[in-house]
Amino acid sequence: MRAARWNSLYLPALFLMACSVSRAQDQTALSGNWHLTGSWDSKTNDPRLILSLGVNGDRVFGAGDLQTQCPAEGSGTGASFSVHGQISSEGTFFLADSEDPEAVLISISGKVPEPGSKQWSGSFRFVHIRDTKKCSPTVSGEFVATHLPPLKGTYSGTLLLRDRSSVTVTVDIDQGELILFDSEPSHVQGEVPLKATITVNGSIHPTETLTADASHDSSSRIDGDGFLLVFPLDKGAKILLVGEYTDAREKTLRVLLSYPGKDLGASGFLTRR
Repeated sequence: MRAARWNSLYLPALFLMACSVSRAQDQTALSGNWHLTGSWDSKTNDPRLILSLGVNGDRVFGAGDLQTQCPAEGSGTGASFSVHGQISSEGTFFLADSEDPEAVLISISGKVPEPGSKQWSGSFRFVHIRDTKKCSPTVSGEFVATHLPPLKGTYSGTLLLRDRSSVTVTVDIDQGELILFDSEPSHVQGEVPLKATITVNGSIHPTETLTADASHDSSSRIDGDGFLLVFPLDKGAKILLVGEYTDAREKTLRVLLSYPGKDLGASGFLTRR
């Protein structure tokens, strides 16, 4: 009798533990890069929203890029942003760029993916900084987010400088997991870091292999479909590689290579090997 009673209590306990593990797995599945809405085709007027997310417990941190058009004025607006929020016990979450409701410019809501799913549904709202008479200052909509692969691989190509000379660049990129840091007392932020090595042959800098790693000063990171890589040199100098991928395959990167402190810059495309 005593053993039977113990089993009757033990089985529900196991069930609850399994539910807890399943929920944790669901939350972890939210980490990564997500295509929320829109197209990379510049001819479309649909807003494009890409988001990189990281999860720590029930807390969510994200960074992304939103591009939207105002057809009546023939102009577009782009915004890079960081958001944070919390996952509820039901698996829903709300992300915003500010804890002050009156200061929120972008907000995203949704629900963690179902087990084994590469999608989740939600909605977004973006308030333009620039208000116009022809176009609404607010863009919003529903979406079904689809998972994008991590930004990873070896990319190479030839970039052109302003004087029409060229440099050849090879960069090996590896997307990391969420890191957390304190930006101020009692305020924790997070970002999705990138690690990379780069080889530059040409007039920007002598042939050399440089190493970059994410740090707590928000250096090398991915924000949606955009990224920043910082390659430190001697005596405080550095090379920056800023770019974005041009479609969901992430095979081609549009980049700008710059050398702060010198009037040098090279732009073009790098292709994954």
